[in-house]
Amino acid sequence: MTEFLDSIDYAVLGLYLVICYAHLFTSQKASSLVIAVIGLTFCELISHLFKPVRDLVSYEVAKHIWYLGYMLIHILTIAVMVRLCKILEGKITFGLELKLTFIAQLLLFCIQGARYLDRVIFESNILASFYMAAIPSINIVVIGVIVITSIVAVFKGWKGKKELKVD
Repeated sequence: MTEFLDSIDYAVLGLYLVICYAHLFTSQKASSLVIAVIGLTFCELISHLFKPVRDLVSYEVAKHIWYLGYMLIHILTIAVMVRLCKILEGKITFGLELKLTFIAQLLLFCIQGARYLDRVIFESNILASFYMAAIPSINIVVIGVIVITSIVAVFKGWKGKKELKVD
């Protein structure tokens, strides 16, 4: 099962990279979509690097590392997107995909924190079902919005392109 989930993670990472490159080649200006995809790609890459860490320590330590690590990843993702927004201030509009990505990262941070309190601090398992459903659900919604807005952006880019004339 772990191999299957890892393959899904790699597919999502590949999808984000394809979307980013497609948008960069079809658009002539920065957009909130690119910032959202760069943030999500950053999050996926750091997550892939982070996953093996839990296997290097005992189960008790791994629980702490897992939840606190993912909370850190989500906060770093928000920080990367905020920094890109500041760099491109005035050159982009805050579209749905960027707002949704900010909200999703903040929600994921809060869910990881709640699950950490539930599982590690209070040593209960009350949020297990919610956690198992909420994380994939949020990710699926974000991926759906990113894919749909990317398709629209690519078609707008192709439709709006003018032929270059060489004198």
